[in-house]
Amino acid sequence: MEFMFILSFKTSRIKLISAGVVLLAFFVIIIYAVSSAATAETGIKPANPVELSDNEKRLEFLHSFGYQVQKEPVEVAEVIIPTEFDDIYLEYNSLQKKQGYDLTAYRGERVKRYTYEVKNYPEHPAHVRAEILVHEGKVIGGNVSSILENGFMHGFEIENRK
Repeated sequence: MEFMFILSFKTSRIKLISAGVVLLAFFVIIIYAVSSAATAETGIKPANPVELSDNEKRLEFLHSFGYQVQKEPVEVAEVIIPTEFDDIYLEYNSLQKKQGYDLTAYRGERVKRYTYEVKNYPEHPAHVRAEILVHEGKVIGGNVSSILENGFMHGFEIENRK
């Protein structure tokens, strides 16, 4: 004995469009909720992608943090973000996350690293570099560090800077 079910329904165009709008709204809410949950979990809001396609914009970016730098970078290098992060890179990415960036989205990607000599760092005016990581013309991370043997590294902001 075989059973066969037939289901049929009749609907209007307005009901179909309404159902489509409701479904679309549902997906938008789900995407927003997932995005908000990720932000709440890390406590970090993604940085707004800043366009740094030319040297003038990179200089303005560093000036916005109070740094006076040489007009031209001391080094421009192409680097590849590793596909697997070792402990050192995990720590470096933790620094990036604290300032609103996250390099995990760029694993395996080629990026440009622009290194500038910082001229006005309070304690070490001659030994500090600012590095900006740029992917497709947008900043994705970076740091400020000392090139001395027992140096330091931090994000672009300096806490308690006078």
